[in-house]
Amino acid sequence: MSQSPSAVTPGPRRRIAASARQRTWSRVVHLVGAGVLGTSIYGPPVVAAPLHIGLQLVVVPAVTVTGLFLWKQAQIRSLLRRHRGHPRRQGQKPGSQR
Repeated sequence: MSQSPSAVTPGPRRRIAASARQRTWSRVVHLVGAGVLGTSIYGPPVVAAPLHIGLQLVVVPAVTVTGLFLWKQAQIRSLLRRHRGHPRRQGQKPGSQR
């Protein structure tokens, strides 16, 4: 059985869906991390004390990375696309940024 070319190469709809899904997961991770961070700051010391190692090693870096991704998603994708050698989108001029 051979697959059609459209099933093999991702089309614009799949890229948009993947981008939206990635952004949704980034938001979820960012909000959960913010909740844990808020709990450690405003919660009672009995609850906050065990969270410190996890905050330092996991939560703060994850919140930082997801925050940067949410803020600069278009520039990150453009940089990765250029680095991987993918062609520009149609209608985009050479050297132009969104």
